[in-house]
Amino acid sequence: MRATIAGPVAVWLLVGAICVHAQTSGQAAQPAVIETARDLFAKLTPEEQQSYQAASKDFNAQRYAEALTVYKALLATHAGDSFLSKMVGESAADTGDRKFALEVIQPIEKQNPDDWQVVGLMTRIYTETGDKVRRDAGMAHMTELYNKCLTPKGQTQKGSDGLASLGCCAGMGASSGCILHLLKL
Repeated sequence: MRATIAGPVAVWLLVGAICVHAQTSGQAAQPAVIETARDLFAKLTPEEQQSYQAASKDFNAQRYAEALTVYKALLATHAGDSFLSKMVGESAADTGDRKFALEVIQPIEKQNPDDWQVVGLMTRIYTETGDKVRRDAGMAHMTELYNKCLTPKGQTQKGSDGLASLGCCAGMGASSGCILHLLKL
């Protein structure tokens, strides 16, 4: 039992030490606050909360067009909300409307260029549209964010391809443009 715990604890301590070293040696910037679903939910009226929950169920069931309609309506009421913008962008990308997705999320990127969720989504869209220059720049930026410990600790997700991806996929879809997914292309 002790050996089972020691391995994960040692890895956790090592990762923590690397992040602390990077932050104290001036290599890492403090991450900007990135709005979460919980933050958004707290701002919504009870009716909007119901709509958001229904849209999230549609999104999780891969009914992206239905989710997009509701997310767009919520974004119209809460213009500029970063989390809703990312949900609209992700849903739009998943329906194939990548141009609209970029229009919605680019202002969020300008507000916070180190928002790992936006960087991942934009990199995914650039990959899907064949824009190799922007895709490669996005991948380099994601690597930079990861190296600076600006992606949240413990954010991993297994994609349908079985690859565990770090940081950029968490909270977005498994196909959201994470480095490990993009390198398969």
